[in-house]
Amino acid sequence: MSSSADTAPQPTALKDYRPPDYRIDRVDLRFDLDPARTRTRATLAIHRVGDDTAPLALDGQELELLSIRLDGVDLPPGGYALSPTHLTIADPPAAFTLEIETATAPPGPDDPFDLVVRAMAGDDPQPLAASLPGLSRLGSPVVPDV
Repeated sequence: MSSSADTAPQPTALKDYRPPDYRIDRVDLRFDLDPARTRTRATLAIHRVGDDTAPLALDGQELELLSIRLDGVDLPPGGYALSPTHLTIADPPAAFTLEIETATAPPGPDDPFDLVVRAMAGDDPQPLAASLPGLSRLGSPVVPDV
């Protein structure tokens, strides 16, 4: 789950769409925000609804995988496949809890997310916000206009 500038999301034509093989019933996200390195711990309750031979494939970019646990047990490197854009588990059980801990490098100075992280850390992002279109300051932190 590392950086890949060449891999932009591609639209799926309706004729090519198929329902997912897995459902995520519950998501618990924990963030340790830091301007230098943000850590995220995701705990997912998942169950299979489709093909019982389909692997579980999760998307992710610009992430460093720190740990992965299936039903409380650490998965060894051979228990999953990792690419710049996907984390794949070949044969998960029909229902399980997946815990994934990742880290992300700080965004660049022109990235709107950087403004939010800096505002939450107590830095004043207003000078950068003024230089980026589509952003407004709503108290603190800075949030993108919608």
